[in-house]
Amino acid sequence: MRQRTRLLILSFATLAVFAAGLAAFHYMPDDTFITLRYARNVLRGEGFVFNPGERVEGYTNFLWLLIVAAAGKLGFSLIASARALSLAFSLGTLVLAAFAGRRGVEPSGQRPGWREAAAALLPPAMLAASPPFLVWSYSGSEMPLYTFLLLAGYMLLNAGTRPGGALAVFALLGLVRPEGMLFFAAAFILLVARSPRRKTVAALGIGIAAIFYAPYFAWKWSYFHALLPNTFYAKTGPAGLMIENGARYVAGFALSYGYLFAAGVLLLRAAGREIESLSLPLLFAGITAIEVLLLGGDWMPHYRLLLPALPFVALAASRGIVSIAARDARASVLAIALVLLAAAPGAVGREMFTIERTTVGAFAHLGRRLREI
Repeated sequence: MRQRTRLLILSFATLAVFAAGLAAFHYMPDDTFITLRYARNVLRGEGFVFNPGERVEGYTNFLWLLIVAAAGKLGFSLIASARALSLAFSLGTLVLAAFAGRRGVEPSGQRPGWREAAAALLPPAMLAASPPFLVWSYSGSEMPLYTFLLLAGYMLLNAGTRPGGALAVFALLGLVRPEGMLFFAAAFILLVARSPRRKTVAALGIGIAAIFYAPYFAWKWSYFHALLPNTFYAKTGPAGLMIENGARYVAGFALSYGYLFAAGVLLLRAAGREIESLSLPLLFAGITAIEVLLLGGDWMPHYRLLLPALPFVALAASRGIVSIAARDARASVLAIALVLLAAAPGAVGREMFTIERTTVGAFAHLGRRLREI
């Protein structure tokens, strides 16, 4: 079978898995409606407020709010726009995952095309089958955009040829969610450490930070008289309790998906390959986990806050499979097993997820009826 035909078949299979998963796991949380209310008030000229006249920053997704409001300004429904845009960025993440998986894989003469196809399609296939990716893909929330930008920034940083582009993407990430600034800082340190022109790269990074963040924080201070969103104070408790809750959250994610990263490492070692290629994915997944650990996790279903780490887990597992593909006929069976393992946690807590989705839908219906009355 020719490589192009193989890629087309596997691509359609991945999209079919994604579509079927969306039908089972589509979800729109109440947080999305909070963002949409802010966007509606912006469009009405009331400003960035939940209630007119009360300047309280009750959102943590500034750039996403602006994007949704812009769609509303063009005449589109806010709800439909938010859900369509989140879906578009999820599809974009699948495409980026394919390119990230394919990068650096050399053709194999022993099994022509198989390694290339597996490298390109296994990461998006694992994502398309995983409940966290499915739950948040059509949620209307900022998480698909955040995940897309984080993966894009990783690819630019890993390539190492465009430090300005990488830093600009990470700067945007910090405007989508505040924790994105941690990745900007990490990328800045790595680029300065790697570059022979450290002063030039450092000046570039400082300039980009000033362009993106100085006006933003100046506006926040003048408008809300605070630099952190109100939600930070509302959800923060004693440090011990936050870490305990965060540890439980991260441990649940590790039990559900973290072992796939370990499988990638073990398979690379078994094939006699260097594992340095996984250092950057491990760093990004680690930063995400540490940040969530300190902030106490989240109550929403299927690990919303750790979704951005999932593409790096898929990349690690994929590289392990690809490393043994040329010499082990069982590699294709292992690849299918990884996709099934990525999907398996969806069966855990399915009833609770269904109840949560039904509850949000009921409140949305109640809100529409109250507006009509």
